[in-house]
Amino acid sequence: MRKLHKFRNNTCEINLMDCFEKKEVHPELFDKSDVPKERDDPAGKYTQKLRKTTAKVFTKKAVWLNKLLIYILLLYKIINF
Repeated sequence: MRKLHKFRNNTCEINLMDCFEKKEVHPELFDKSDVPKERDDPAGKYTQKLRKTTAKVFTKKAVWLNKLLIYILLLYKIINF
């Protein structure tokens, strides 16, 4: 596991991929996961907010990587034309 990133404002950054071994993560199954029901207590509300934020970040990264891959393929075709 990598070193935890600590900041001066008493916060820290935790990379979700650092929580698991790479061979244990199966991104193709993320949408098929069983998510427990939402709870109305503060922990449940925080968990729901964290899930939504994580989903947004993963989606943005996936879109960005997809665009990058398309540009790389286009450059490859142009260079090898």
